[in-house]
Amino acid sequence: MKERMKEAQKSIKLSDQKLINAVASLTEVESKLGVKR
Repeated sequence: MKERMKEAQKSIKLSDQKLINAVASLTEVESKLGVKR
């Protein structure tokens, strides 16, 4: 389990910035459309 966590954290760090950008864009679009989670 610990090894899996380490691998997951590595992939998370690599995709983190892309994910942050995607979420920011999605949030912006949702706010424009009036979508609330």
